[in-house]
Amino acid sequence: MTSILTNTGDIAQPWARRHLQKVLKPGMKACILAMSDFDNVKDQADWEKDYGPGGTWHAAYEKPLQSYGIRDITWISPFRDSRTEMLQAIEEADLLVLPGGAPDLFMKRIRRFGLKKAIREKNLLFGISAGAMIQLQDYHITPDDDYADFAWQTGLGLLFFDLECHFTGNRHQREHLERALEEKGLETWALYEDGGLLVTDGIVTAMGRVERHSANRTES
Repeated sequence: MTSILTNTGDIAQPWARRHLQKVLKPGMKACILAMSDFDNVKDQADWEKDYGPGGTWHAAYEKPLQSYGIRDITWISPFRDSRTEMLQAIEEADLLVLPGGAPDLFMKRIRRFGLKKAIREKNLLFGISAGAMIQLQDYHITPDDDYADFAWQTGLGLLFFDLECHFTGNRHQREHLERALEEKGLETWALYEDGGLLVTDGIVTAMGRVERHSANRTES
């Protein structure tokens, strides 16, 4: 299994391309599981504003994939598509994209539609921010504008380390990263905006700017 973990969908940048051109091939079929929003997206009309043609995130997700020659792109909506349609789209895709947003709500919807098994069976996943976090067995949430409290959540159980996404190196993030290390002892990768991970059969390759934290040391 191969997992791509980033903060951003813009993987056309050199820091990502030099690694991902080995795994993202022209002619692949991609499926974007667009159900990671916060609760402000309440119906298909709201969803279209975010993900439909001309929507806020449509081009931001599609254009970087197209730069790799991936043009057959299917979008899954929790308001429009049936579970059967979702499972078929996931099964047919060579690449499953898990977007950013609210990781806890993303997992809640995955469970509600019964998609966890199908996602876990995919050979190639691309997770962005929340979509990266939910690939982990356990992940922490650092308090920010969206989440008031530090918390642990359970993900898909595909990867067994921790992440600090949207890392800037500020004191607030480092304090909560250290708290997570103390509580669970999981190796933690801090991803700057121009950084990510490529994980192939358990082997982690750092892309761009990242920091690797363990109980005893930090590497960048």
